[in-house]
Amino acid sequence: MLKLYGFPVSNYTNMVELALLEKGLPFEYVLTFPEATPDFLARSPRGKVPFIETPRGFLNEASVMLDYLEDEGRGKSLLPAGVVAVSVTADFLLGAR
Repeated sequence: MLKLYGFPVSNYTNMVELALLEKGLPFEYVLTFPEATPDFLARSPRGKVPFIETPRGFLNEASVMLDYLEDEGRGKSLLPAGVVAVSVTADFLLGAR
């Protein structure tokens, strides 16, 4: 089972949590605040939240986590079907930043 580490007032944590909920994927929410300890930095080298624990290790950066969740192919797809539609969506999202 995936573990999402973060805290509720982090917009990036909320983005990843919402994707997990929308996809219907089981996960454990682990309330975590950034700290500059060796243990924390081993899981999140940039010293930030959110990060997720996968069966293969830890991922950080919300955009990478969202790509991972979609590319895993489990749960409901959050992107439209087809390479052109996905590209148009990505273009829109990048422009909205």
